[in-house]
Amino acid sequence: MNVVCIRIVKKIQIVFQNPAAALNPRLKIKDSLFDPYEQFCSSLKLSYFSYSSKEQFIRQLLDAVELPSELADRYPHELSGGQRQRVTIARAISIEPELIVLDEPTASLDVLSQKAVLILLTELRKTLNLSYLFISHDLAAVSQMSQRIIVMKSGEIVDQFDGELLFSQERHPYTKELVSIF
Repeated sequence: MNVVCIRIVKKIQIVFQNPAAALNPRLKIKDSLFDPYEQFCSSLKLSYFSYSSKEQFIRQLLDAVELPSELADRYPHELSGGQRQRVTIARAISIEPELIVLDEPTASLDVLSQKAVLILLTELRKTLNLSYLFISHDLAAVSQMSQRIIVMKSGEIVDQFDGELLFSQERHPYTKELVSIF
């Protein structure tokens, strides 16, 4: 990996829609969580997490996403969908990036897990001083998570506005159509 790619990867992480597909089924949770740190350990300067041992670092990450440390020794298939998504979030925050791309992070979760993950993401954004690019078709989640909203139709930006203006009459007709479904 070249130097430019390494700098970008350290600054930007991603959480995918399907946490089961995002985690290697052959790796224990602790190994998946430690992988990003291991890749960049020589050049990482962490502000929130600290490294004195692998076990301690993994405990910090699991605690940050409100998961018990006993899950570290399990495999992805032994976790619920919500737990797996929390693991992918922990993996994304492990190297303290500036930006996390959240690609439909709640789409594969039940309603209660969706709410819990959105609350967790909000808390992590404040605690770790993160920025999110939140990609979703779920307007309820978008309105809860976003300070600024961009609406796209057929790959083109048709509207952009501050989050509190979602229901404004000045919205683009396509935005109004989406809101009416919401």
